[in-house]
Amino acid sequence: MRPPHRRHDPRTAHTRWASVVVVLLALTGCGAGTPTPSSPTGGAGTAPSLGAASTPAPDPAPTPTPTPTPTPTPTPTVDPGPALESATWGEAEGGRSLAVVPAAWVRTSQDPTAVDRLWAELIAAQPDADTPGMYDQLVCHAIGAPDKESWNLEPWRPDVGLIAVMQARCNPT
Repeated sequence: MRPPHRRHDPRTAHTRWASVVVVLLALTGCGAGTPTPSSPTGGAGTAPSLGAASTPAPDPAPTPTPTPTPTPTPTPTVDPGPALESATWGEAEGGRSLAVVPAAWVRTSQDPTAVDRLWAELIAAQPDADTPGMYDQLVCHAIGAPDKESWNLEPWRPDVGLIAVMQARCNPT
């Protein structure tokens, strides 16, 4: 049975990106093996006790107060131009396929809204692309294959959610 159609909601894009980052960090083991600091009450790194006759350490010199940095004046945002260079339907291994060519700025953008803008332009140009699972395939390509010449999205692939799409290297079966 086919899951119900999920339309992309730009209000949840940041939540989706945050989920992707968390999963990627977990999959790559980020933070694994990082040494933890010693307890301040003892353990490794504490000096041996010299007994009751030891003298207290002198008070450290006061630290200077940092000078506040002036807040920069916001610069006007420059529109980088269209996010979509082309989108062409064709036939691929399992059926219909949409070859999406994003603009160079989308491929290198650190702004998660760049993919949302690409999606909006893609749906405006190719309304048939708005099918379950296609948005997740687009996000997967933006994260995992930004330099690929075209991002091939297939509406016949199952809608399994972004994490499963990423685990399947953008091509869930």
